[in-house]
Amino acid sequence: INLLQGSLLLLVMGLSWGVVPALSKILTASGVSNPIGIAAWVAVVTATCVSLVLLLSSTRPRISRQTLVFGLVTGLFAGVLPQTVLFWVSGHVPGIVLSITLALESLFVFAIAATLRIEQPSVLRLAGLAVGFLAVLLVMFTTEEAEGIGIPLWVLAGLLVPLSYAVQSVLVASMPGTEGRSPAELLWVIMLGSSVWGWSAALLTGSAINLLTAETQTILLIAGIGILSAISNGAYILTIRRMGAVFASQYAYVVTVVGVMWSMLLLNERLTLWIWIAIACVLAGIFLVRPKEQKVSMADILGDDASVKSGRSA
Repeated sequence: INLLQGSLLLLVMGLSWGVVPALSKILTASGVSNPIGIAAWVAVVTATCVSLVLLLSSTRPRISRQTLVFGLVTGLFAGVLPQTVLFWVSGHVPGIVLSITLALESLFVFAIAATLRIEQPSVLRLAGLAVGFLAVLLVMFTTEEAEGIGIPLWVLAGLLVPLSYAVQSVLVASMPGTEGRSPAELLWVIMLGSSVWGWSAALLTGSAINLLTAETQTILLIAGIGILSAISNGAYILTIRRMGAVFASQYAYVVTVVGVMWSMLLLNERLTLWIWIAIACVLAGIFLVRPKEQKVSMADILGDDASVKSGRSA
């Protein structure tokens, strides 16, 4: 039953987060060239969705100074920064390429963890990083579609998206302020910080979008991306709690495959031989860099609240 639930959560993450690159490209292609303003509204929609979940579950978020610091720091890398870059780059890079670069998050996580000596490097893991870097080179120099300064620099800029999410993962795992909180509450704190960053940047740069005067398609796309962000992030945190970090890391496989399929379906893009090779390199790199097996306790399965209670009773 646990395996079935975990597999369904992986599928939810793949179907939801995998379609975001395609929707982002549709949004920018419709004439909306305001990445900061879009990211600000997406953060608000995501935070609103999580707030509704907390309200329906009768959960009241606990606010403290430590929690606010955690939300502000993590929210910068969890929402507004990667989404701004994603919307900016999506106007110049094919959706298939975006899906491939998003899957490099797990490789960046290991690179950061190895640099900080959180994880022990090995020959296989270093080989995985090398194979992932080869995939980046392939999509940089074999993709014909390019505008302005050329595809290589746009792909390099797009790498800020998985790098930001990798930093978020490390922060969530290492920063204080997450103890005793459910996945929904933790996500709400992160999205609150992301909304503060997004709207501060939008107002200071004059990039705020007035949805009252926006086209219906723009409103629907922004709302859709925000809802999908809430679903994918919530499913990711829930998967870690119930199945462990090793199982949850496999979401990158699903996101890559589903993202490519969505780009072919919605954007009418086609795979070239080089793109097939790049996808194979990404999947091989993720497999080689997969984390070590970790034991999952009953408290981890039941959630943080159970962990806190057991700690108090001890």
